[in-house]
Amino acid sequence: MRNAATVVITMAGESRRFARQGCLVPKYRLLVRGRPMIWWALSGLTMYAKCGCRFVFVARRDDDASELVQEQCSALGISDVALMELSAPTDGQATSAFLASDLAVDTEKPIIIFNIDTHLKPPCLGSPPEDCDGWIPCFPAGPGAWSFARLTDFNRVAEVAEKVPISPWATVGLYYFGSCSMFRSLYVEYSGRISGERYIAPMYNLMIDRDCRVEASFLAKNDVIPLGTPEEVEQFDPDWRELNRHFLGEM
Repeated sequence: MRNAATVVITMAGESRRFARQGCLVPKYRLLVRGRPMIWWALSGLTMYAKCGCRFVFVARRDDDASELVQEQCSALGISDVALMELSAPTDGQATSAFLASDLAVDTEKPIIIFNIDTHLKPPCLGSPPEDCDGWIPCFPAGPGAWSFARLTDFNRVAEVAEKVPISPWATVGLYYFGSCSMFRSLYVEYSGRISGERYIAPMYNLMIDRDCRVEASFLAKNDVIPLGTPEEVEQFDPDWRELNRHFLGEM
């Protein structure tokens, strides 16, 4: 990556699907194939650490994430690390990332936002195209809990929609903006919510309306491992419940 970016990892959610099944800790602490879920999310992004990117984590203060974050970053060779701890849940990933952007390396350098419950097999992700204003890696997926990108013939993004399958291309959950200041401005301007939650993907439509260059890249379906629900974790690791007996209450 030409300019060192700030990589924001959002992990301040309430893990409701896991809590409903008896989980007593945030999902990023769960062991999946013997490693914490946070490791699986970070392991596909280590090339950005080698480029001098800062990794900013945003978590809830009550979850006491600092030791785990430092431990897993050290194991993966991520050295420039910051943690923002929030006193209460936000109204969505966009707000969590906006708050965390206060810890950016430089507001005129790029920002990359990623969730804590998706594993991208390295080295499938790659880097953003040169001189783009926005970048959305995608993979082929049917209807589901994704955001979707409709593309032009030149891999330019023409429209993004949350939870609406406007094309066969779902986003992998990683969002790039050419500068942190651009992302912050878009957040302030865009006030849309879906079921009361503020998502990042629809913010790109403001950029597209202004003829900004938003590009897609493409991953194979088997390069993207979703871990956002107990069912998805079960598919990736059938033994996860046994591994996490000490984290699980009454089922």
